[in-house]
Amino acid sequence: MQIQTERLTIRDLTPADAEGLFPIYADAEVRRFIGGQPTQTLEEQREQLAATLERQSRERSGYGRWAVERSADGLLVGLVILKHAPDGDGRPLPDVEVGWHLGRFAWGNGYATEAGGAMLRHAGCTLQLPVVYAIVLPENVRSIRVTERLGMKPLGPTTRYYGKEALHFAWNAGTAR
Repeated sequence: MQIQTERLTIRDLTPADAEGLFPIYADAEVRRFIGGQPTQTLEEQREQLAATLERQSRERSGYGRWAVERSADGLLVGLVILKHAPDGDGRPLPDVEVGWHLGRFAWGNGYATEAGGAMLRHAGCTLQLPVVYAIVLPENVRSIRVTERLGMKPLGPTTRYYGKEALHFAWNAGTAR
């Protein structure tokens, strides 16, 4: 899949993306908001990406994780996600989640809103999903603002996903901006 937005290219991940993803996932500040320990080596990043690509190969078409590149120069700024959110034991639930993992160097440029909006349009138009959720840690103020800019409705705190307390937001295709 490839989606072009005003400033971004959203495209399928490839094994070659490990080098661009490494500085993102090695950053403790990024990991603070998305979970997991910072990636320690490029080889570890390659292994994690290989596992992601293998997992994604089993997902239904139109769901998964995609590279987000700045169109002007091809710089990989992160990932955008549209997947079934997991419960506390990692089992996928029927609820579909939109998410974004951007490098700290890309924060504050509107890329998460642009990529997230493209995924919501894909979810509503292509996949015909009536609702998509965002699950955000309460301290992740930047992502909370992204959900607001995307027109997502706050549903309050939840422990339904990932085995931790998070804030829950919903995007309804019928009432989307």
